[in-house]
Amino acid sequence: CRIEELRGIEITLRDSGMQGIGACVIAGLIVANNSLVQLDLSENSIGQGGSKAIGKALSITTSLTCIDVRYNGITGDGASELSAAVLANTKVEKFNAIPIKQMRTDSFTELDLSRKGIGVEGGMVVAGLVPLMASLTQLNLANCLLCGVWYDDGLEQGTYTAVGIKAIADALSATASLTCFDIRWNGLNNRAKAMVSDAAKGKTKAKVYSCVDEQGNFASQPR
Repeated sequence: CRIEELRGIEITLRDSGMQGIGACVIAGLIVANNSLVQLDLSENSIGQGGSKAIGKALSITTSLTCIDVRYNGITGDGASELSAAVLANTKVEKFNAIPIKQMRTDSFTELDLSRKGIGVEGGMVVAGLVPLMASLTQLNLANCLLCGVWYDDGLEQGTYTAVGIKAIADALSATASLTCFDIRWNGLNNRAKAMVSDAAKGKTKAKVYSCVDEQGNFASQPR
């Protein structure tokens, strides 16, 4: 793909083999292209360096409203910096399939993001918005790659991180409206499960689904 082809209000580079260097180039285009509204970089390998560059661009641009960087292996500081930039940019309406605009205006009583693959960075964005949503009673984040790992033929893939789960646990502690919260099938280790369990303590209305048993049945932690 030539640079001159990356113009207009929408750019789609999904599954294009892009890595961190390519994402840095795109970050420059985001800043330079004041008409860019939608950007899809999903299913690539932009990693931490690329995600940091995109985050810096998001802190500058005033035109971009929809961005998708799912399935890029974003973890660590890259996830933290990118999610912070998304939350700080009030022009962003949708990120990784997360309906940010509606979440900011407290438009949901139930929000189902299961199987959306929002990733670590997406989990941190959700965590930043949930405390603002006084009407939200049910949140489903099952099978969303919240810890950065998935399983292929029984083998763990990706790089495990608990930074997104910690942010979500903190959000759970800060909200009083949730009655049902589902984070199953996200590869949580025992420590991460404990974080969520501790966050739910004392919330008599909340039921947290954090894992499944060996037969795939609910393993719930009622509070």
